[in-house]
Amino acid sequence: MGLCLPGPDERELPTEVANVLHWVAKTSRPLSDLGDAAIDGAVMDSLRLKLDGTAAAAETVRRKRRTLVNALHYAVDLGEFTENPITGIR
Repeated sequence: MGLCLPGPDERELPTEVANVLHWVAKTSRPLSDLGDAAIDGAVMDSLRLKLDGTAAAAETVRRKRRTLVNALHYAVDLGEFTENPITGIR
């Protein structure tokens, strides 16, 4: 027999992790907001900055964009979007 792992709803999370996940879910914008071109542009612009507001290195921006594009491809695979909303943005 193969190893059977518990599903996400069957796992016990440490309280600290559960609290962080609850906060992220509560304070995050809905994924559907990425269907708005103005929001998409703002997201892409934010990739150019570090947390302190200064410009990020070009390779960092490329890595962040690749990560975002791949995450949105996954959202397409899950049926959240019919196509990746940011692939047409430069």
